[in-house]
Amino acid sequence: MRVIVTQFEAAQRITRQLILDVESLLIHSIKPWGNIQSTRSRSISRPGLTVKCEGKVWPIAKRTFHDQ
Repeated sequence: MRVIVTQFEAAQRITRQLILDVESLLIHSIKPWGNIQSTRSRSISRPGLTVKCEGKVWPIAKRTFHDQ
């Protein structure tokens, strides 16, 4: 198991809801082992949201995720 800590940058105001939306999108897209939150369906969506993961420690090849 690996924990990844992030620095968060956004073109808009960073709110608790925005962070939850990003978390939900990543969990739903990646389906990490051991994390069952938001893997089957998402009750949260933010159409047009794009998340770009950068840095050396990002564990998978895919780095850009889009919410539709």
